[in-house]
Amino acid sequence: MSQEREIPRVFRIVVAGVIVKEKSVLLLQQKEDEDVFPGMWELPSGKREFNETSIEALVREVKEETGLSIVVERPISVFEYVVETSNEIRDTTQINFLCYPSDPSQEVKIDKKEHQAARWFSKKELLSLQNISEETRKCAIEALEV
Repeated sequence: MSQEREIPRVFRIVVAGVIVKEKSVLLLQQKEDEDVFPGMWELPSGKREFNETSIEALVREVKEETGLSIVVERPISVFEYVVETSNEIRDTTQINFLCYPSDPSQEVKIDKKEHQAARWFSKKELLSLQNISEETRKCAIEALEV
């Protein structure tokens, strides 16, 4: 009789920056060889670590992923998703914050290990963009309408 391996379940809190500049929102594109959501456009985001506030985690993750320093205005939405990999099941709550670059002239410098592209998208471009979750699209458009 074979024993079926129990897949670990992990609960995560992810913080994401909906960074707005000149009526555009910054999105990052996952690498094509990613296990989860290959090629998808997403908000700069990452997990909150123990003993770290959501704002601290957001500022750290945005800096790591984009090189940008940001001003965090306020939370604008929350959504949840579950991802199953070969190693674990991730039950994630994502908190999305409206942000602005602290200096609009800063250049975006992505970490090529995590993402293959970064781009600012207008509302019109977001409406027709492929490879984006509906939750991310809705959140980005909402930020542009503030």
